[in-house]
Amino acid sequence: MKILFLDVYKKSHSRISKDTAGGYGTENDMGDGLFGSSLSRLIKKSIFWPNLSFIQTLEEFKAKGYKCEYRKQLGSNIDFKEKWDAVFVCSSIVCFETELEACNQIKNKYNIPVFLCGSIGQFIKNKIPEKITLILETMSF
Repeated sequence: MKILFLDVYKKSHSRISKDTAGGYGTENDMGDGLFGSSLSRLIKKSIFWPNLSFIQTLEEFKAKGYKCEYRKQLGSNIDFKEKWDAVFVCSSIVCFETELEACNQIKNKYNIPVFLCGSIGQFIKNKIPEKITLILETMSF
């Protein structure tokens, strides 16, 4: 089984991190002035890490023998060349409109199972399209 772990980001001039603020995400916009916009561009181009719980989920599937791939996607225009058996999409508060657009495109264009992962999902349940499965992360101690 081939599974795509798709990390969708909106187009932005500043850095977006989905792993900060308890998994809800933040956007680091340093301002519009010369120094602020230069700093925003520098940070965006030099610092990136994916949502760690999303990557942990990918690694757990890999450990079970599934073929998994992580892909970062800018914007919601989805065009797969490969055939996937399922797609997991990382959700966040900073990009949820773009993520939901991507989920809709995948369902309508490819008709494969789509799973929306992340803690923000519990707060936007009413916005999640039909036939998109919501997976909420749980923490155990």
